[in-house]
Amino acid sequence: MAAKWAMKSLESRELRVGRVLELNDPFESLPGIEGLHANTPLDLIRSEQLGFQTRFHHKFGLLSFSTQWKQPSLWGHYADSHNGIALGFDHEIDPNLHEVDYTEDRPCMRLGNLDFNYLLECYKKVLTTKRTSWKPETEYRAIISLERLEPRDGNYFLGIPDEFLVLVEVILGCRCSVEEVEVERVLKRSGFSGVRVIRAKLSVNKYEVEC
Repeated sequence: MAAKWAMKSLESRELRVGRVLELNDPFESLPGIEGLHANTPLDLIRSEQLGFQTRFHHKFGLLSFSTQWKQPSLWGHYADSHNGIALGFDHEIDPNLHEVDYTEDRPCMRLGNLDFNYLLECYKKVLTTKRTSWKPETEYRAIISLERLEPRDGNYFLGIPDEFLVLVEVILGCRCSVEEVEVERVLKRSGFSGVRVIRAKLSVNKYEVEC
């Protein structure tokens, strides 16, 4: 993430929970529709899709993780063009933590008045499926019920540590202006211990970020 928000997360000991309608890929949580007839009105299809998105936007949020941080595109897209910071976590196996499936087959749902359990399964499938072009992110997603959290100014936050994740390292981007000692001071002031602080470097011979 950008350095400003990473430092804020360390100071407050919490992560902001992402919301479905704020994600950068417009296909996120937007299912295809199966069993369409040629004369099905397009506005009906769009209405069903948007209704599906909106319903779960108000019930669930998510945290996104990658299994590795050496992919330059992650730093370019999400960490302010390598000026930002990555937070590394150890996590317990948790039923709400899902490995993203990368495929060309878009998940679909049926049209009509459908029961909540069917819609919930569709939601989990859609939210944990992305096109193969996103595969380098090697993403895992934690689906967070918003009912367990108290909103602040329209945002939701999950404390660090939570029952399924523990902060173990802070990685500064190769262009990050924040100094290691500054991060260490914030970690100490916030009560973290045993957290490794390192700075990323560009590999000499590979298209890769390393430490």
